[in-house]
Amino acid sequence: VILFLFLGCFCAIFLGRLGDFVDYYLYVDKKSGLPNRERCDAMVDRYSTVRLNGQFTVIHIQVDLSGMSRNDGDKALRALGDQLQYVFIVLLEDCSIDLARNCVDRLSNLLAKTELAVFGPCVFVGVSNSAKDDAYEIRALLRLAIRRCADAKARQEAENARKAAESSPLKSES
Repeated sequence: VILFLFLGCFCAIFLGRLGDFVDYYLYVDKKSGLPNRERCDAMVDRYSTVRLNGQFTVIHIQVDLSGMSRNDGDKALRALGDQLQYVFIVLLEDCSIDLARNCVDRLSNLLAKTELAVFGPCVFVGVSNSAKDDAYEIRALLRLAIRRCADAKARQEAENARKAAESSPLKSES
């Protein structure tokens, strides 16, 4: 009887935790301990079935190391890994656009104090919010955040090109 009781309790606990184990092994990046791409896809799929209510914010973060040498890129990735833990899409329920921008500003300030700052602007961010953008579907918010991130990157590239042209010794003299 005691063995049966012990075995029954063990099985109940095991079955109760089985979902947690499966969830961890399927949806968590083993290096960082944070949700992985599959988890993001599952969350997007879950939110796709409902109309988002209130303040739902999406933050899209893109890291562009293409202008760096291999060694500089490795250094930047190490510095970024310590700060961002490889997060690229953030889904925030009940988060106003002001709060999200505050978080982005804090992230920027944090990154400016790291080794990553010496590489120049290589982290680009796009933010979208359901109430501000009047978009209550997750995929629409994702598209807006991704587009705003791409726009930020394009503005920075245009600024870099302008600065390079101004400092070029080959400028034609009038």
